Amino acid sequence: MLRLVAGLAALATLSACASPYVSTPYDRGPANIQSIAIMDDSLPDNVAMYQSASVGSNFGLIGALADGVAQAGREGRLKTILDKQSFDSETVFEQALATSLGAQNYTTSSAGQARKNRAFVEKYPAGADGKGAYLDVAVINYGYLAAGFGTPYRPAVTANVRLMSADNKMLMDNRIEYNPLMAQQGVIALTPNPEYSFMNIDEMEKAPPGKVTEGLKEALTVVADTIANLLK
Repeated sequence: MLRLVAGLAALATLSACASPYVSTPYDRGPANIQSIAIMDDSLPDNVAMYQSASVGSNFGLIGALADGVAQAGREGRLKTILDKQSFDSETVFEQALATSLGAQNYTTSSAGQARKNRAFVEKYPAGADGKGAYLDVAVINYGYLAAGFGTPYRPAVTANVRLMSADNKMLMDNRIEYNPLMAQQGVIALTPNPEYSFMNIDEMEKAPPGKVTEGLKEALTVVADTIANLLK
């Protein structure tokens, strides 16, 4: 957990001084892709609920450890909320992605391939013909994010996405952030719906049944729609 807190702090620092992110846009005409296999295992196993800057972070290692324990507690309670609603984030995301791609006149299927640490798949399976491609989405994290102490938690999703041809040529590469911690030039930044805002985990637990899951479902669906729009 301490690693996650430190990682988020490092991400904020890097975002402030990093070079602009350079994407690879998709050119549908020359590519002539008609069918897309969506790679499975897109999302992390655990939902996140983190605060980018907290009081504890000002007190060194002890404060960071305390923050880590508090975050683990929030995430455990958030998972319980989602479990009570039988919320399956992977299914929600992949179904939304298939629906959005279908609206773009693509034929879709799924391709099972385990991945490591939310990275892109290392080796794509054989079988796609010249008119098919693999859509590889690596969701780095998803859940609820508060921009700072005393600010509300809102749905957040960070995803890297690639479209790979049957001969392993990259046809599209992009990064999408729903509710970004710090907008980075070149990254697609999506504004969260303020309807799904909670000051703390207690407020989430007292919210009407389904509201917390509705916020995550909308965030994942908007990211899926954005990915499909990149392939117009």
